[in-house]
Amino acid sequence: RWLVAAAVFAVPVGTADAAVVVAEGARSQPARVVNGWLRRLALPLPRGTITVSFAPCPGILWVDGCSAPGAIWLRPSFADRAVLLHELGHQFDYGQPPWARAAFEALGHDPRPWDAAPNGPDEQFAEAWMGCAAPAIAADRFDSATGRDEFAYGYRPTPRELRRACTLIRRAGRAGARPVAPSAPPLPST
Repeated sequence: RWLVAAAVFAVPVGTADAAVVVAEGARSQPARVVNGWLRRLALPLPRGTITVSFAPCPGILWVDGCSAPGAIWLRPSFADRAVLLHELGHQFDYGQPPWARAAFEALGHDPRPWDAAPNGPDEQFAEAWMGCAAPAIAADRFDSATGRDEFAYGYRPTPRELRRACTLIRRAGRAGARPVAPSAPPLPST
C-alpha cells in the first residue's frame, strides 16, 4: 500500500500519491523494518514523498525525532514505530486543510497558537494522528485510573475525544490534503 525504499531499490506497496523513502546509508533500521511499521495503519499516509533519515535532528540533537515538510529525522538509538508515526502526523499537518487545525484546537479547547510551547496543539495533533493511525498504540496508553489515553506532549484525550479527533483527521484527509512539499533549508519540528 505504500512505497518504502532503501539505497537504490524500492518495494512498492501502494498508492502513487504517498511514499516513504528511507535515506541511503540508514543502517540502524532497514527498509523492511520501516515497511513493517507502516503496515496496517488505520489512516492513509500523508500525500507526497517523505524521506526518513536515521540521523540526529538538525540543530536539536537531543530529541528522538523531528520533521520538516518532506523530511523526517529519527535518532538511531531511539527510533521506533511510535516516534515515526508521530512525525508522520506532523507531515499530515503540513498539508492538511486550514480549517482542520481550528477544528482540532476546538476539540482540545486549546486557544494557544498552533505551534505554542510547550506541548502546543501541533504536537498534540501529531500524537492524535499517531494514535488514530495505530489504535494498538493508543490502547497501550490507556490509563484505567484516569479513563484517558496518556500520550506525550500533554495530550490526554478520553477514548471518545480520540475517536472525534480520528474522525476529524479522516475528514481532513478526504478533503484533499495537499501533498507535502520539501522545505529548504529544513526547519524541524519535534
